[in-house]
Amino acid sequence: MAKELHTLGWDYFMFVVFILITVFAPLWKRLFGKKKDRGKADYVFATGGISIVAIMLSIARGTLNIRNILGYPNELFYRGSGMWESIYGMVSAYPIVCFVFVPVYFNLGITSIYQYLDLRFKSRLVRCLASGLYIFRQIFFLGITVYTPSVALSTVIGIPYWASIVGMAVICIFFTIVGGLKAAINADVIQIVTVIVVTLVIIVKGILVSGGIQNVYEANRDNGRLKFFNFTGDMTVRVDTTSAWFGKLFLSLSQFGCQQQFMQRYVSLKSMSQVRRVMMTNIPIIIVFFSLPWLAGMVIYATYI
Repeated sequence: MAKELHTLGWDYFMFVVFILITVFAPLWKRLFGKKKDRGKADYVFATGGISIVAIMLSIARGTLNIRNILGYPNELFYRGSGMWESIYGMVSAYPIVCFVFVPVYFNLGITSIYQYLDLRFKSRLVRCLASGLYIFRQIFFLGITVYTPSVALSTVIGIPYWASIVGMAVICIFFTIVGGLKAAINADVIQIVTVIVVTLVIIVKGILVSGGIQNVYEANRDNGRLKFFNFTGDMTVRVDTTSAWFGKLFLSLSQFGCQQQFMQRYVSLKSMSQVRRVMMTNIPIIIVFFSLPWLAGMVIYATYI
């Protein structure tokens, strides 16, 4: 019992340290930097002051969130690797965003996705309708995003749901309002690095417990967890390669090409060629990031099957 309480104490300690780093590290430059770094343009678009690596990690962060971290291992454990192949659609979307969407934003010099709709259709109604629908969509999306980690925190360290939900909302609103886009990007970097490290630790530990990489692979293969390039053409099948590919393609186009938060990250870079370079270089990175939860799922399956 004493050992269990000691371990739980370390869980709380690491949780608090991570929260403090996530909140205050992104705000450091905003609060204590030079005054020229505190203008409106810097607040909203970071005025080209964010490193390329940070932008790459922030964009890649959009492919790996808490729902993926908890959901993908569960998906592989119970249903197999079908949805893993949705990575094909995401990779296919990147060049389209680079050469179709990004040039429009840069050439028009706009600051908002919805500003483009206003210019294109010469209708403020269209602009307001699109922004209103996006807000409506985000209310449900963020509700799920906030509730999912609350379940994990309640299960692992016993934090009540209401405390997790209120705490996450207050923290995110605070550092975003105070720090602007730079704080959001820096927080993305801290979070994605932490997630990668923790996921790798889980994978390595699971491999050791399962008896090696070969045992993990064979356990998943022999029990039908690994099924790739399954072109059935059957619309009654829950998921095959075609549906995973094209479903994720259109979802990624709407996400990376038409959402305001990604558009702000693109225009924070200095030139259109730099955006293209960042996006195309990011492809192998997102493949690795996207695959980590699935690899964790393979290890979990081999360990507990």
